[in-house]
Amino acid sequence: FTVPLELGKHTSDVVAHVEKALSLLPLAAYREALLQSAKLHDWGKADWRFQAMLRGTTLFAAMASSVIFAKSGSVTSSAEARREARRRAELPAGFRHEMLSLQMAQTEVGKTHLPEVRLPCELTLHLIASHHGYGRPFAPVVEDANPPD
Repeated sequence: FTVPLELGKHTSDVVAHVEKALSLLPLAAYREALLQSAKLHDWGKADWRFQAMLRGTTLFAAMASSVIFAKSGSVTSSAEARREARRRAELPAGFRHEMLSLQMAQTEVGKTHLPEVRLPCELTLHLIASHHGYGRPFAPVVEDANPPD
């Protein structure tokens, strides 16, 4: 990406790709779980600290924006620059947005977006947590001393 991508647009694109795949593959039994995981997979990117990291700015500056990004539009060139962006944004080392997405999906409000049947619900949660591969077989443990509300 060379320009920032808003979270809503990214989510719509992902859902459209999943719907396309579902139209081509015999996955009707998994339809609800696949679509819901596509809709919820990046909720954790709404964390203002993550937004600050994506923007390469301070937490306060990120909070002043009315736009939530999924993609920054630029790739930080070095590991040191990425660490500095994370530190400036006040994100704990090892933070994974998909693990926050999982936690958000398990809140009282989040649960209203999950399949009601146990197995599709568990599949949805697994797909949210593992969509970048870090939740397989276990999610990394990250201590967050100052989590947002």
